[in-house]
Amino acid sequence: ANIGDDGTKLLSLPFAFRFYGQTYTTVFVNSDGNLSFGRGDDASSDRSLSRVLSGPARIAPFFADLDPSVTG
Repeated sequence: ANIGDDGTKLLSLPFAFRFYGQTYTTVFVNSDGNLSFGRGDDASSDRSLSRVLSGPARIAPFFADLDPSVTG
């Protein structure tokens, strides 16, 4: 299923993933180009370094305000 603007989707991992001293078996795929652990990120507030550092553990190779429901 597609996720819309500021959306998040929980996925089960087929393996245990160790990240910064924690082990996770699920990951949230967030529409703004990042993966988070423990909770999703569906906030519509500004994207910033502070948001990345103060939020859930995440891998953010492309942390921007994306809207995957829009084509083009």
